[in-house]
Amino acid sequence: MASFELPDWYEFPPSFTLQPVQQTQQRQLAMWCALVLQWAAHHRTWTLVPTKWPLFANERIGRRMPHEGIDAIVRALLESGHAEWADEERAQLCLMAQRPSELGTQLYQKVRETGMIGSVYTVLELCEGDEAGTLGFSGTDPALFRKALQWLQDQNKAKIFKGAESDADGVKFFDLGS
Repeated sequence: MASFELPDWYEFPPSFTLQPVQQTQQRQLAMWCALVLQWAAHHRTWTLVPTKWPLFANERIGRRMPHEGIDAIVRALLESGHAEWADEERAQLCLMAQRPSELGTQLYQKVRETGMIGSVYTVLELCEGDEAGTLGFSGTDPALFRKALQWLQDQNKAKIFKGAESDADGVKFFDLGS
């Protein structure tokens, strides 16, 4: 896997200080959120402990994001729908490169385009098997993929069937028109 390339602003010391001007801070948080999601997608790491995450410290310039800055980035990720707490203690964050509704919409469109409506597939086939490659979702975070399927079920566009094991769960897609 190619190494992850950090943006130029990551070497700029003020990037590691929460900016006091509201408009500047919003832009700073948007840049940090994008970096966090890009790094997670590149490394296929979807769960993190914010206080221990390596990107929040840049040893090369001797800077570390303070706790208030980390908290602001986490809040921005949560508010945007790109993260949710992975545990009750709120120590681990589950990242989502896309919102479940976005991925669900894309998945449903691909399913309709490929003529998969009305057939039953295992979740494993769709997320990691041959069908994943056909649909273009190979390598998608399995937890996010399941959330997208749940969103489709909530929209009455799919039905999830529980299997004996989670790998054996099935899903059937329904044609509801455009």
